[in-house]
Amino acid sequence: MLNRLRAHLLERIDRLSEGWQRFVGNHPRLIHTLKKTYIERKVMPFIEKII
Repeated sequence: MLNRLRAHLLERIDRLSEGWQRFVGNHPRLIHTLKKTYIERKVMPFIEKII
């Protein structure tokens, strides 16, 4: 179950990253920061609710 959830979240974050890349251009550090912030603000609270 957790592996499936993790795979789903990673896929979703990859799709978001592609969108961010189109929006901000090729700035790997900025995209990394956006991804990290998204995980901290959206994904972690969601996972804590489940656990």
